[in-house]
Amino acid sequence: MENLQRDAEAIACYDRAISLEPGKYELWYERGKALERLQRYSEALVSYGKATAIRPDDCQLWYDRGVLLSKSQRYEEAIACYDRVVALKPDYPQIWHSRGVVLEKMQQYQEAIASYERAIALNQHDYESWRSRGTALAGLQKYQEAIACFSKAMEIQNQLETAAGDR
Repeated sequence: MENLQRDAEAIACYDRAISLEPGKYELWYERGKALERLQRYSEALVSYGKATAIRPDDCQLWYDRGVLLSKSQRYEEAIACYDRVVALKPDYPQIWHSRGVVLEKMQQYQEAIASYERAIALNQHDYESWRSRGTALAGLQKYQEAIACFSKAMEIQNQLETAAGDR
């Protein structure tokens, strides 16, 4: 409850700061993050829109806007944001994974698999992408391939946990 109050207060501060410096993208971005935490998604999207208009080549802004659009079940718009990030930074594994998740929600399993494969190619230890690839394969009723992906995900996750325990 206290954090919600702080976010509401922060938004008022951002509004005051924006009135003085409307071209400062960071203010719009942080205002959007605070609105998102308050689940005021449509207002947050407006703030993210202002931030991306000021700084159109900022991957993080487009990524966060895509995440919020996905939360709002506006999947095609989320994909457009993710595609913008891909155009700017194609070697960012998380964007490929997130893109795959949204495509999977849209039941576009082949495209989702292609995104997961790209994420895995960029980071072979990304067990979440292996697991998600398996889920998408199951959506296509390719169960043996799905099981192989789930096994690989568990193997990687176990290796990471073992390595963390050794520290």
